[in-house]
Order: sequence, then C-alpha cells, then structure tokens
Amino acid sequence: MMQRHGPVFLVSWGASWALSGLLVYTAIELNGPETALNIAQSVGLDKLVPLNNMDPTLGNVALALALNEALEIVRFPLVAALTPSITKVVEGRFGASMQRKPGRFSTLMKEHGVFFLIYWSGLWAVTGVGCYVGIKTAGPDAALQALSAIGLDRILPLDSIDPTMGNVALAVAVNEAMEIVRLPFIIATLPLLKRALKR
Repeated sequence: MMQRHGPVFLVSWGASWALSGLLVYTAIELNGPETALNIAQSVGLDKLVPLNNMDPTLGNVALALALNEALEIVRFPLVAALTPSITKVVEGRFGASMQRKPGRFSTLMKEHGVFFLIYWSGLWAVTGVGCYVGIKTAGPDAALQALSAIGLDRILPLDSIDPTMGNVALAVAVNEAMEIVRLPFIIATLPLLKRALKR
C-alpha cells in the first residue's frame, strides 16, 4: 500500500488525524472533559480502548490527544479503505503534472517507501520519549529554559507552550514543534542510513 499510495495515504491519514483532533478538542472545550468521555463511551469506544484510564483533569489538550489517539482504531482502517479511491482522483487531476515534477516528499516515498515511514516514526517516538523524560526529570520550566539555552527558541515558538499543561501534553507539544528540525535531519540522513543498513 505504501509503495502504491504512499504520499496520498500519508496526507489522507495526516489530514484525518488533524481534523479529528481538532473536532475532539473543540468538543471538549465547548462541553467539558466529562461530556467528551461520556460521548466516547456512548458510541462504544470504551469497548475498544480503556477510557476509564483517562483522567479528565489532565487538561483539554492532553485529553483531546488521548481521545484522538484512541480514535486511531477507527481512523486507520477508514483511511486505508478510502486511499485507493483518493489516489485515483489525485492521479486523474494531477497525474500528468506530478509525473513531470515530483515533489521531494513524493520522491522520498517512492525511493524509500516503508523505510522512510519507519525511520520517521522511530525518530518521532525517540524524541518524544526524550522530551517526556527530560520534562519529568527536570520539570517543565527547566525543560523550556534548556531548549531556549540551546537556541531552539529562535527556530521554534517555545513561548507559546504553556508549562502548566502537564508533562505528557508539554512533551507532545515540544516534540511536534521539533518537527521543523527533525524532518530536514531525516531527509538528510535517510539515504546514508539506508545504504549503511543494506551492507
């Protein structure tokens, strides 16, 4: 699936993840965290994911992220089923222009396929765990000060991150903000790593 529908699948999945996350967060903001958990239970999400482990006092962002990740059980199969149809539409409209000048991401997916996805996901997870451990060990304020000390405040909007939102939410926010640095690093090192692993 990744070889045939790579970029379309990633964009479809990413868009559905962002849209569902925005909808969940908006629902929590408008109705409160308890209502969001009750709705999730009423549609049967508690049979698939242990919702009783989710603490409604975590904060709206953290609860929205947790519920959005729980929705992956439904989101991924839906995106996988719709991707071939979306690919046909995209190829029908943009196929000729895409063949003339493929984008960098499209080229990466065609050249490296699943290896690119595994490398990116692995590095995302490693930096996420690193962010969480750093925040848990040093505290949220110290973590933000350390990031500013190494100059990341010039690249990433660290002043918009609220240190009171909880360690997990802060780690996710910092990890997502690091994508500005992480993706160029992955693009630069992917061919070298792939060649090294093939030897």
